[in-house]
Amino acid sequence: MCLGSDNQYKRQITKWQKEGKLPPKHIKGSESEFMIQKRMQRKVEEQKDTAFLYNGWEWPTEKIDRYRERYHIEDSALPSCPLGKLVSDGYLLRVCTN
Repeated sequence: MCLGSDNQYKRQITKWQKEGKLPPKHIKGSESEFMIQKRMQRKVEEQKDTAFLYNGWEWPTEKIDRYRERYHIEDSALPSCPLGKLVSDGYLLRVCTN
């Protein structure tokens, strides 16, 4: 029994991602750097861990760490001003990219 072709599945998955029904696969580098900066800032100033919501989905800290390792980002290399707006929902910080 054939339920659909590979192309149909790919189109449907792409449609779901655009509608926000599936988490995004990638984010922009500037948004990753912002998350790294804000996470380090909170760790130093408030001794707290930080979780991020990106377009309504919780963004794993493993992906942030992988980005930091891949591009060899040091604490001193991060910009001092934020690259986006930050909205706090208790312990979650949401990056608003409007």
